[in-house]
Amino acid sequence: MAGVAELQHTTLCLGVQQGEQWQPVGLGFLLTDDQVVWLVTTSRVLERAGGAPISTWVKRTGDGVLLGLSAIMQSSGLDWVREPQTGLAMTVFPLHPEWDVRALPLAQTAPRG
Repeated sequence: MAGVAELQHTTLCLGVQQGEQWQPVGLGFLLTDDQVVWLVTTSRVLERAGGAPISTWVKRTGDGVLLGLSAIMQSSGLDWVREPQTGLAMTVFPLHPEWDVRALPLAQTAPRG
């Protein structure tokens, strides 16, 4: 299992732009399964956005970049997959070599049984 230092790179603050200010609405975390990286959050976080485009701050070497997640999803034909029974929502997350993000392997997070 990943250590605490690694976990901070798997968590993203999600938010919306309100005028000149960026307003956080919740958190998401990154999981990977078979070469696909998923951003997982809750449907409640999406509801808090109130239909506004969602963005996230992504760390880069030396600074950060505000990633317009909703715009990327729209241009790529992606949408949120929602699971009503658990309240979870997820989407495919884009990657860039300059971003300091990591994804937890699904096999390390899923219950075994």
